[in-house]
Amino acid sequence: EASEVAVSSLRFADGSILRTAPVNGVQFTVGDGLRLESGSLSFPAAGDACDPTAEKLLGFEQNGSLTCAQLPAMLRPITDNMTLNVGLGMPLATVPAALALLVDRPISSNATVTIQVANGIYDYAESIVVRHRYADRIRIVGNETDPALVRIVMQGTAAAVVVDSGTTLGYLNGFTFDGNNKAVQQSGIMLHDSSVIYGGDKVIVQNFAHTGVVVGTGSRLVGRGWVSKGNGHNGFVIYNNSILAMEGALAQDNEHNGIYVSSASTASVTNSRAEGNTYSGFQADFGSKIDANNSTAVGNSIGFIASNNGVMTAINAVAEGNTQGGFYGTDGGVLRADNSRSTGGVIGYYSSFSGYVEAANSTSQGARDYNFLADHNGAIYAVGATAKSSRHGFIASNHAHLLAIHSKAEANQHGYWSQHGSNLYAHGAQALNNTGYGFFSHRDSAMQTYDVTLSGNGNDYNAVPVNGIMH
Repeated sequence: EASEVAVSSLRFADGSILRTAPVNGVQFTVGDGLRLESGSLSFPAAGDACDPTAEKLLGFEQNGSLTCAQLPAMLRPITDNMTLNVGLGMPLATVPAALALLVDRPISSNATVTIQVANGIYDYAESIVVRHRYADRIRIVGNETDPALVRIVMQGTAAAVVVDSGTTLGYLNGFTFDGNNKAVQQSGIMLHDSSVIYGGDKVIVQNFAHTGVVVGTGSRLVGRGWVSKGNGHNGFVIYNNSILAMEGALAQDNEHNGIYVSSASTASVTNSRAEGNTYSGFQADFGSKIDANNSTAVGNSIGFIASNNGVMTAINAVAEGNTQGGFYGTDGGVLRADNSRSTGGVIGYYSSFSGYVEAANSTSQGARDYNFLADHNGAIYAVGATAKSSRHGFIASNHAHLLAIHSKAEANQHGYWSQHGSNLYAHGAQALNNTGYGFFSHRDSAMQTYDVTLSGNGNDYNAVPVNGIMH
């Protein structure tokens, strides 16, 4: 006959716990580490040895063995690949319902659980919260061809996806997570507390009141081509020693930053695009690093900015039509943007307050005021650069430094300008068809102009006698 023992949980040797309702405090051990603590569980008096994983779950000494088949299904370790179908017409209504079936259930290292969501539009009142001990063996999948066909619209104040407590989610892909026209006063996807998501290349996060994707406190997000758009604050925020690896990302029409990285964090977002964001497209702030090589920033306020000792590489990058400027290095920030291009805006390339911009062989065209401006102790390295069609081509001001040797200033009002205790190095440069001065230095400033080429300027040289120096 079956015996019945009061238990509240099953604890395996590896530390995982399978919970049941608590009844009393009886505790004992079954075989190799299966511990039962208060509650109720029936088991047979005899049977074959159960070996669902490498650890044998032997029966009670006084009652014989416990077989795998007789272990309740919800408590049985998962040893083979499993798919839980979710959605319209499926056995499970929501992803949280599927995850509830897996709570504390061990998943062996050679097994994967796939939560497959059918096409449809779903209203979710609760977040998809992933905290499973074996979540690295869990895949949450929608439509991996067209993520718009699996749309989860959040209600109330719940974020769409939360992964925290040191959890690693093995795979997430094929979804549009929607903040219901910013009605959700929350972010879309949130990683915290040294957690990880491995994603695919078909995820859209949109219309949340705060930020689309947040990766914080030592966490990491790995994916490709994710889209974060129309959010009330930022597209992507990476902060506090966290990592984003997301080639080909799109941050679009967010009400502050596109991709913002802060507090000693790192983002690799090569070949990405930031478009129509109210402030910056890409920003490395407060000691963080961004690799945005081959990326594009269009129609933001500032395209690329490294600030407060942040570091960014934006080699071969393009900034077009950003209302304030293309490439900025400010407040100790370092921006390396060789072979890049800026079009339009107020300033093409700008450094200030001990910031540094490297723009060798880069081009700025059509900036309203300055194509290249080093200001307030800033520095710009613009060897071989080209400045066209602005009020100033290259200007160093307020104790700044601008290295523009072998560069070209063409069709500006003024080609090269140094003022207020600054230094501009322009030997081997070309000043062509500028309506004002080709080279101009004044107010305790200096300019080096060896072996230059001048043609079609209103005035070729001028060293104003207020301590201006020109060599």
